[in-house]
Amino acid sequence: MSVAENLVLRSFDRPPMTRAKCLVSRRAIRSHAREMIGRYAVKTRSPETPIGDLSGGNVQRAVLARELGSGTAKVLIAANPPDTETAPVEQELLVAEQQAALRDAVARLPPGCQQLLALLIADPPVPYAEISARLGIPAGSIGPSRRRSLDRLSRDPAIAALVNTEAASTAG
Repeated sequence: MSVAENLVLRSFDRPPMTRAKCLVSRRAIRSHAREMIGRYAVKTRSPETPIGDLSGGNVQRAVLARELGSGTAKVLIAANPPDTETAPVEQELLVAEQQAALRDAVARLPPGCQQLLALLIADPPVPYAEISARLGIPAGSIGPSRRRSLDRLSRDPAIAALVNTEAASTAG
């Protein structure tokens, strides 16, 4: 949907947006859109720009222009307005919290589990033969030891709390 189409959602079916009660006037829609874009300082390349291409603040300006631009609104109630400025910050904080919880949980693992997991996620990958030699364990026990270490990690209270929080937020 373009910026212009979005700006006339409340009035596209009435004159001057329509002619003969059924024909939409593209010219009237573009003219109205240019007026609202200017009045509400919506930064867009053109009225035909997809509304989704606008920044969050400009989407909010367009919504205000649409809702208030007709001059008929007496009150505007913004329930849960999108907060496009803090959403990325909140996401970064969540990722930092998850990483801290993982670091803490790994630190609580026995040293042998920590060393094994570190070698298994090393970049470039460390061959099993080298892991076996470094840790003094048979190469055939690396897979089962990995599984036990990851199971232990998943049972850590911090990791369990994160998993439960994520499951609750995606379910609700």
